[in-house]
Amino acid sequence: MTAFAQFRLLHGASTADVIFADTVDTIILGKGGNDSLTGNRGHDRLFGGDGADSLAGGDGNDSLFGGAGNDRLDGGNGRDVLSGGAGNDQSFGGAGDDILAGGDGIDALFGGDGDDALNGGNGDDLLHGDAGNDSLVGGAGADRLFGGDDDDGLNGGAGNDWVDGGAGDDRLYGSPGTDTLTGGSGADLFAFYDPASSQAGAGRDVITDFRAADGDRLQLLFIDGDAGPRPGSITILATGTGSLLRVDSDGNGVTDFEVEITGALLTMADLMFA
Repeated sequence: MTAFAQFRLLHGASTADVIFADTVDTIILGKGGNDSLTGNRGHDRLFGGDGADSLAGGDGNDSLFGGAGNDRLDGGNGRDVLSGGAGNDQSFGGAGDDILAGGDGIDALFGGDGDDALNGGNGDDLLHGDAGNDSLVGGAGADRLFGGDDDDGLNGGAGNDWVDGGAGDDRLYGSPGTDTLTGGSGADLFAFYDPASSQAGAGRDVITDFRAADGDRLQLLFIDGDAGPRPGSITILATGTGSLLRVDSDGNGVTDFEVEITGALLTMADLMFA
């Protein structure tokens, strides 16, 4: 008995195929061509292969793999896994707690309802968490991340990213590159793992809507919370448009971390540590 013995197997040819599953668990192989593959009420596995494919999971906990080409993946209802592969893909999780991976290319990922996990991969990607407590990771490239409703975790990854938490108590991570971070409504946490995540000068990150009265906080994870910062290692400067937070993390007298806060004057009471 093979690992796929419980599945019905349908496969296309090297041309453009249109294949529909029935109500049992089905594996559909599109192979070459611009294929249209549609699951049904089973837990289906759809493989687009080469070409610009359209994959729809339908009901059930489905797995969709776009393969090479500019594909469209729609998970439908259920807890689905969507992987775009190479190409500029569009993926829609639909209802349920879904996992979406963009892969290579300029991808657009939409989580839909549920607590979804989105990873853009390589390329300048667009990620929308939509409703639910979502996790968004941009990956390499200049990405745009929008958490949507509820309490989301957002990390742009490497590159100059735009990160917007939306409604809810969100956690936004500064990452390598010049990032713009907007928490949106709710008590948001802006967290930085190491000094390299927001370098001093033109490469620094910008926080656009810090509101201490709403419960927003800024966390420096590279400073020990028990020991606290060294005296004189943290400087907060008022500017004409907000404030600058500067940190000398290694004690050599040189600022190696800097973040700009627009429209608000940061205080030491707004800071948290590891």
